[in-house]
Amino acid sequence: MRTFTFFSYVTLFAAAVSFAAGEQDLCAHVKQLRFWIGMLCTAAIAMGYLLWISFCHGLCAASEKEAEACPRNDRWPWGRYLLWALLPCALLHLGIIALCCLPMEDGRSIFVRYLQQLPLMLVLAFFYACALRRGHRLLPLPTPADRLDPPDAAIDPSRATAEQARPALAEQRAAPPALDRTDRANFDDSYPQTLYYILVQHGGAQLLMRNMSVRFFDIVFLYSARGARFVILRNGEMLRADRVLERIKKGKMHPWMLKISANYYINMLLVQYPNVAHRRRMQLQPDLMATMPQQYAMDRLQKALLIGRGMSPLLIPRFLASVKALDHKGWDAFIPLD
Repeated sequence: MRTFTFFSYVTLFAAAVSFAAGEQDLCAHVKQLRFWIGMLCTAAIAMGYLLWISFCHGLCAASEKEAEACPRNDRWPWGRYLLWALLPCALLHLGIIALCCLPMEDGRSIFVRYLQQLPLMLVLAFFYACALRRGHRLLPLPTPADRLDPPDAAIDPSRATAEQARPALAEQRAAPPALDRTDRANFDDSYPQTLYYILVQHGGAQLLMRNMSVRFFDIVFLYSARGARFVILRNGEMLRADRVLERIKKGKMHPWMLKISANYYINMLLVQYPNVAHRRRMQLQPDLMATMPQQYAMDRLQKALLIGRGMSPLLIPRFLASVKALDHKGWDAFIPLD
């Protein structure tokens, strides 16, 4: 449906450009083969603009996802993105106009008239390229991110069939009562709203470290800049830890580390539920907002909580669709920083 909509707009735009390039009245101009050739060429050029710019946007987005592991000069800055998105289109546009118009009898005058439309096309392409940086919904072809399909693991446990429930019940009767209040089996429908307070009650809210290892529960942000990675702890302290993300993945706690911008991951164990995000800003637990500014300036903290412009608008909904199925075992594991 989206592709058809784009094609319809492109066709109308091509017809308008072809009408504007004619010197005769509309009826006479439409009856000429020149009008239809110009319209088809303009429509093809406009679709080429859309597809090429969307391709460049995809390359830029893929580069930003790997930005943490790459030096800053390997990324796609704004100027490079716009140059690659617009310059090939402009050259191709100019070549097609020359190829189609110059062989005609009065080709030079027709070439000049169509050439006058090139600045308009470039201006529209520039604004389209800028608009794509605000979100993927303006892409001419649909992407998998347009479909918000909760993963199978996010299905409500209350919908489990009786056959699936019997083994779990038998296991529960055979095993002794669980003493660990942090186990997911002890949570009701309030999970994960009450998760943070249960973990604080069980493990404490003070920063705990063993040599150069820190609890996962005490890591608030992962920050990357110029090929280096840092952890920002609950007391606001920032420590160098280039391999921390690999070790978090090894401990299987990485689903809780959500990338919210090009430079920041946030520990979703430490945010406020159910109000996870306020517009485009994440919300941490109140005690963290009170203690972190002691060593991490409030303005930097507010900047870290912003959801980046290049992130998908479905970032938070997709996480919330699967959060009730995430296991938080390992929240008190110590992650090496060296």
